[in-house]
Amino acid sequence: MASLISIAGLVLMTLGYLEARPQPITIWSPPSWAWLITVYFSLVSLILIAAAYVPRNAIKLKLKDPMLVGVIVWAICHLTTIGSLAGIILFGSFLLWGVLDLVSCRARRSTLPPIKKKPLS
Repeated sequence: MASLISIAGLVLMTLGYLEARPQPITIWSPPSWAWLITVYFSLVSLILIAAAYVPRNAIKLKLKDPMLVGVIVWAICHLTTIGSLAGIILFGSFLLWGVLDLVSCRARRSTLPPIKKKPLS
């Protein structure tokens, strides 16, 4: 059931974004070099998201929530290169969700009793 809701949300986001494309409301024009930021930092965000699924790695040990950090980096990258209102709303909402979820995870983790850490091997 959750998968169907996720697919429906993705379809609605895509349709809404495509509907806003014919007459975009431009808020700002990104500089010409901004695409370089998106290209390289999107690679960093993909590495962070992949690190969330690799068991017992140094990135996960250091960041605790590499997927959320990857989503935050990805959203910031796209906000630097997309100046339309639809893009700002879409990627800004991903950024807001990522930051709020990261704060929530850190707050919940701080209330848990400490666990004994095993060394990486």
